[in-house]
Amino acid sequence: MSHRLSVVLEIAEREEQTESAKLARLNQRLEAQRQRREQLQSYGDEYQARIAANARHGINAHMYREHRQFIEHINNSIKAQSHESDALRRLIDQQHQRWAEARTRVKSLQRAIEKSAQAKADKRERYAEMAADEWAQGKRSNPVDD
Repeated sequence: MSHRLSVVLEIAEREEQTESAKLARLNQRLEAQRQRREQLQSYGDEYQARIAANARHGINAHMYREHRQFIEHINNSIKAQSHESDALRRLIDQQHQRWAEARTRVKSLQRAIEKSAQAKADKRERYAEMAADEWAQGKRSNPVDD
């Protein structure tokens, strides 16, 4: 394998690993946001269930207004989480593209190195065949050497 190509391959592999790690971190962030959004939704549902249970016994206008404001705050937080998740998904798509490009470079370099190694092996084999042919011809044409 050509030393220069092996150095370039090592650099490309490190770049691919870096891009892969970035992609993994973005996916972790997206999962964390999904969990936060689910927690907010669950908390909002529980809160509404408690208020509904208490409302059976009567609720004054002030408590109702506070309840509505709190639920609105939770819903706004859920929407914000959803918007952040959408933005993260776009970043993930972009990062996935960068990783795929880095992976393609690595594969291309690996193929180039394999082709180079095969070409060298083919050349050595042809040289060995030529040397064997020359030796065989030289042996036949010079009967005194026998």
